[in-house]
Amino acid sequence: MVAWQSVKYLCSGTIFASSLCAAVTGANYRKKKVLAEELQPVRVQYLLIGSGPSAYSALRTIRYLEQSSRVLMITDSHLIPHDKYPLNYEAWYSPEFLDDFEYESRFSSSSRNLFYQPEEFYLSPYDLDNCDEYGGQAFLKNHRIALINTQERSVSLSNGDSVMYDKCLFTPGSITPKLPFEGESSIVYTLDTLGDFVELKKKMDGAKDVVVIGNSLRCLEFAVAIQMLFKGDPINVTVLCPEKDLLNEILPRSVVQWLKKELKGLGITIEERIDVNTIKASKTKERLQLKVANKATLECDVAVNMLPRIPRTEVATASGLETDEFGVKVDSTLKARDRLYIAGSAASIYHPSLQRRCRFDVPDNSVWSGRFAAFNMMGKTMPYFKLPRNMADFGPDLGFDAIGDLDASLDTLVYFVHKKPDAKIDGESDIETATSELPENIERCAVLYFKEGTLVGVATLGAYGRMYMAENMISSGVTEKEIEDYVPLLLSDRFKLPREKDEEDDIKL
Repeated sequence: MVAWQSVKYLCSGTIFASSLCAAVTGANYRKKKVLAEELQPVRVQYLLIGSGPSAYSALRTIRYLEQSSRVLMITDSHLIPHDKYPLNYEAWYSPEFLDDFEYESRFSSSSRNLFYQPEEFYLSPYDLDNCDEYGGQAFLKNHRIALINTQERSVSLSNGDSVMYDKCLFTPGSITPKLPFEGESSIVYTLDTLGDFVELKKKMDGAKDVVVIGNSLRCLEFAVAIQMLFKGDPINVTVLCPEKDLLNEILPRSVVQWLKKELKGLGITIEERIDVNTIKASKTKERLQLKVANKATLECDVAVNMLPRIPRTEVATASGLETDEFGVKVDSTLKARDRLYIAGSAASIYHPSLQRRCRFDVPDNSVWSGRFAAFNMMGKTMPYFKLPRNMADFGPDLGFDAIGDLDASLDTLVYFVHKKPDAKIDGESDIETATSELPENIERCAVLYFKEGTLVGVATLGAYGRMYMAENMISSGVTEKEIEDYVPLLLSDRFKLPREKDEEDDIKL
């Protein structure tokens, strides 16, 4: 395949399942439907460590662009490759989710399955060496990686086996840190895996009081989802924020004030300046007591730890890979060592548009970084220029959409859109006006982040689907003096791109 076809694919955002199925038609992947737990091949062409969205995105990219490729995916999980991000929001709104794992996606007009493919899609490792000219993909579960030897290009497993590779992609992912407070920390739930979701779902039945600990978009989105889902029943959701203000690291104070007002209108209680190191947990019958310094004791049925996830760097450190405060260090092509690449939320990437190292724990980055890594593994060279999109839902009419460098310490401009019900033009009431002040009757707003007078980040609340324009604005280097010409495109309610019924977002794998 010529280079321009590869670039066209990489930027198109979608691999059609029919194309991928055509690529694997010649492989007799029905020989062994049982996913093997014992390793057979000694050397593989492409080795993918992990089974999340980054690894699966890389798998599809390799199989689509190199149809004779042979790919082995290894994971310490007992489940076949699946997505984890819907567990925070969409899965809660699907009553039959635990029966068929189907959920209504925010990014398409149709339902999706949490598992990317059925078990029959994957070969057993025993059959990978016997593939014909169409190649194949194999999956090995329940195997934890102990060490990556970059000089010998081998991976040691915890059971003593080893695998040689030609090219390797490592996607260690991220995990919620344990709460440092005293007491029974095991009775506080997390939401990192499907097993966590199943346990928390059972515990939520009949719950009246829920406490969510954290200060992130993921934390607030989960709190809103629970509050909206059980709004017909009397339920109290309390957010314990460790910082002095809600989302104070990414949003200016004026926007935070408006957001807190909206969240309180939904029935969510916000407690700020909570020192998680001083929390003491104890269980009395079926209730959980949380004692917080300088605060009244909180009683709840369920407590959920939603602190920001941290990268899993244990294997990388043991393997001699460089790490920093963001994760495992890679260059602009996602390469950590010769023929070894890192993708996903554990990669510390130097981004050319932001001109600094950063880490993205968002679904968009998981998909795109997997694609870019696979593209470069196949011999191409393309820097990771994509700016991942960050999304969250804070209610039916308050969607958060952002891209770029979201740092509240930067120079920011805030534009609020509100309505003046007394004004009339051409017979229309409720004329929309934009202002940088904090008015009444706010409908949506845009936050613009500048570094040395140049736009580096955009966030909108209540105005969804404008990040394609925002990304072009950042890439084009729009200055603070030029920004007013672009604000109407970010906030106007009348500006909508046509969307076909079955058209899907770039985030689809």
